[in-house]
Amino acid sequence: MIEFVLGNVILFFLSIVFVYALFKSTGDTIDKYDIPYFVISVAIIYSLSAQFYNVFVGTI
Repeated sequence: MIEFVLGNVILFFLSIVFVYALFKSTGDTIDKYDIPYFVISVAIIYSLSAQFYNVFVGTI
C-alpha cells in the first residue's frame, strides 16, 4: 500500500516539475490567468505518465 501512495506522490510531483519546466522554457511567467492551464497540464501529464507506468512497468 505504501508503494502505491509513494509512487503516485512521486509521479505527481514529477508532473508538476515537468509542466513548470515547460512553462519556464517558453519564457512565460505563471500568473493568475495561467493557473487553470497549469492545473490541466499537470493532470494530463500525470494521467499519461500513470498509464505509461502501468503498461510498461507494472501497477503503481
